[in-house]
Amino acid sequence: MAKGSFAKEQIIAKIQEIYPNAFFVDGKELRIPMIEDGTEVQIKVALTCAKENVSPLGDAEISISADQPAPAAPVQVSQQEKETIEAMMARLNM
Repeated sequence: MAKGSFAKEQIIAKIQEIYPNAFFVDGKELRIPMIEDGTEVQIKVALTCAKENVSPLGDAEISISADQPAPAAPVQVSQQEKETIEAMMARLNM
């Protein structure tokens, strides 16, 4: 299995959970259809595994184990944020 395959599968599954209308073209690029100014646009997403890891903190060490996915930080969404997201999704016909 290619380097990063498991991680890419997890990321793609999450994207498809968020955007259920997303689809693959040629098995390589994920397309996410959206409506912008009344017109459909498609956002292309192509995932590749980096050859070398870099730290988002500059020279700080990266301490993620290769055998274990990084723990996801819990997301706390307020009721107002939920209502805003639902209203936005309704406007986008999602």
